[in-house]
Amino acid sequence: MTHQAAPSFGLPEHHCIIVFTDFCSAAFFADPYPLYEKVRQAGALLPVGPNVRVAGCFGIIDALLRDRRMGKTYLQSLKNSDCL
Repeated sequence: MTHQAAPSFGLPEHHCIIVFTDFCSAAFFADPYPLYEKVRQAGALLPVGPNVRVAGCFGIIDALLRDRRMGKTYLQSLKNSDCL
């Protein structure tokens, strides 16, 4: 069995310690707290996939949820971004 490196998404390799699928793993569902701690240690906004960022800091999450540019719904936030 070969181990594939996590994709870098254009960032230095040391920034890519977590990928989106880590949030779907059996280990995460059994005990999510070790992954939450990795997210918090990794920095403010952690890239986990193309155009996907995760924040582990309450202050950042709170600010993003209150920012009108993020929209009230997922679809509205996409319309306000450069994604559509």
